[in-house]
Amino acid sequence: MKRVKDLKQWDLVELLSRLGYEPSKVIRDDYWYLSPLRVEKTPSFKVNRRLNVWYDHGVGQGGDLIDFGCQYCNCSISDLLRKWDDLPSPTFSFQPRIAGEKKNNTEGVVSILGIRPVTDQHLLAYLDTRSIPHSLVESYCKEIDFSLHNRQYRALGFKNDAGGYELRNADFKGCCAPKDVTLIVGTGERLNIFEGFFSFLSYLACQKVLGDTGDDFLILNSLSLLGKAIDLTEKYTKVALYLDNDIAGKRATSTLKTSDRFSDCSSLYQGFKDINDWWINRNKPIQKVMNSVRRGLRR
Repeated sequence: MKRVKDLKQWDLVELLSRLGYEPSKVIRDDYWYLSPLRVEKTPSFKVNRRLNVWYDHGVGQGGDLIDFGCQYCNCSISDLLRKWDDLPSPTFSFQPRIAGEKKNNTEGVVSILGIRPVTDQHLLAYLDTRSIPHSLVESYCKEIDFSLHNRQYRALGFKNDAGGYELRNADFKGCCAPKDVTLIVGTGERLNIFEGFFSFLSYLACQKVLGDTGDDFLILNSLSLLGKAIDLTEKYTKVALYLDNDIAGKRATSTLKTSDRFSDCSSLYQGFKDINDWWINRNKPIQKVMNSVRRGLRR
């Protein structure tokens, strides 16, 4: 596991760029951003690149890269260190800059090379492990070729409202900036909110059994965009929350659940991390049958 002192040496400006945030203005060593920790219209989040520290003037909080990581991911230091080790994404795979080294502006940045319907057999097999019907992916996802660190990869892409993509495959979890929520409009009578798109797709897979409701859907793509969700819920008389059953998800549910308009629906998947975890467990008998059939066909 990486050590705290190692991570503190990494460049905060580089980290924010890989998360999809670029400075609104730069004054000598000070880089000013719209806060990645909340929603605001006037940049008040400052990074001093020489000292490699940040300060959010809107809430009066600041610190180093570790403090930011814990705030951004809503987790403890130990959990943050595990995230850096376990998630091979652009968010957590960047390297510390070496003093005197020239910076390559494209290195470590996800670049889209191609977008097409999902046909790659490895990606379809990955969907099977997540118990997601291929027919749903045809409607909501794309097959994305992208480059990162001068190498090419392929992943499922789920588009957000700013034109960026959440990227997933069996070995990769990341995004292509800009980062934003995804709002899918139906009848507009009720809004269902999810953290990630696999939870959303799992809900739709379940709804195929229960019947289509025509609801609207909001996929946060990151809990750091929770403030934007608050604004989007104002026009709805009913809002159903399907957030993760972890500390961060429970905290986000408490933040959103400000009136009787909001319903916490996490009891549906009680005992599981999220809807997808519950859906996979529910479909394990089916997966065993499918795996047996596939083994028979290969003989």
